[in-house]
Amino acid sequence: MKSNRLEALEAMRGLAALIVVLYHALMAFWDPVFKLVLGTPFFLFFSGDAAVAFFFVLSGSVNCRSLHRTPTARNLARGLLKRWPRLLVPTLLATLFSWSLYAAGLYRFEEAGALTGSHWLATLANGATPGFVPSFADALYSGTIGAFVSQGSHYDPPLWTMHFELVGSVAVMILAWVTGRMSLRNGLIATLLGAVLIFQIAPYFTATFIAGMTVSFVLLRRGDRPAPDNRMMAGAMALAVYLLSYAYPTGMHAWIYDQFDSFWRDMESIALHSVGAVVLVYAGYTWGPLLRLLSGRWAVTLGELSLPIFLLHVPVFGSVSSWILLEASPVIGLENAKIVAFVAALAVTLPLSMLFVRLDRAGGTWITKTIDQLLTRCLPVAATQGV
Repeated sequence: MKSNRLEALEAMRGLAALIVVLYHALMAFWDPVFKLVLGTPFFLFFSGDAAVAFFFVLSGSVNCRSLHRTPTARNLARGLLKRWPRLLVPTLLATLFSWSLYAAGLYRFEEAGALTGSHWLATLANGATPGFVPSFADALYSGTIGAFVSQGSHYDPPLWTMHFELVGSVAVMILAWVTGRMSLRNGLIATLLGAVLIFQIAPYFTATFIAGMTVSFVLLRRGDRPAPDNRMMAGAMALAVYLLSYAYPTGMHAWIYDQFDSFWRDMESIALHSVGAVVLVYAGYTWGPLLRLLSGRWAVTLGELSLPIFLLHVPVFGSVSSWILLEASPVIGLENAKIVAFVAALAVTLPLSMLFVRLDRAGGTWITKTIDQLLTRCLPVAATQGV
């Protein structure tokens, strides 16, 4: 069950990354399709915002399980010390990849965006703003510091998530350590009080991480028991689809906007997506039919590729896809060229992601080994037992 659980969660992470790719493909090539699927359950397959909320909820859950099991000062220090360097490796790799495309003159997103009428593509997902001049020094800063403090990146716009990933992970690791020895009831009360405090000083996206942490805490306190009967879980999954397919108050979601007070209306999508993501993460831990469906080596591989797919596909859209679109459209027509450009983006992104995984894994292994050695010197295991 434990192996299947991890495989299911990895598979869902990978599927969420592919949803982001589809979302951006519509923005780049087929913007009118949005109007056809908005307000319907089918928007779930194109909802990049919902996929990111799922990433954050899952991250909050997974990053806290070891601290909930063993809430020691050593484990907390290990988690906190690792988080920024561990995020830095993929962030820097993605940033330097995009800079190299700029330096080699391989980006053609402005021309391609003008051809498709996509402002999103013409500005490389709104990253190529007026006055932006790429340079190696700037890319180095952006990949190591800028992406984590500025909530964005000119080089690779999906890196806006790294600011929230860092802040959210740190917040919930501390909260998980505080609640690690508490009962279910006291832990939930402490989590609520901690959330109120965190919201005063941290970005609103932190709520998604706290939601994920709460799932982990509740499951561990309940002994990771299997989900209730299939009918109840099927109904919960239907609710998750409904909530995660929300984008605007239109169609089947038209009534939702009026239910939120004006103070919360800018955050209704985050709230709805978070609840839907919590259901999916809970199902990924406990629901047998889903665990059996999303199992196997393919699930693990898809999960491993999820982050590089998420980070690399926009630069690929702006270079390879844009070049193909411009060169092929006079020959096979614009609509056919769009299809070829999208397929080419997938064909290029996947092998690049495999290389990315190897580099990221090597960097992550070195970081983990270095931090463990540092902690062994500064916080010996014997000195932290029971702390």
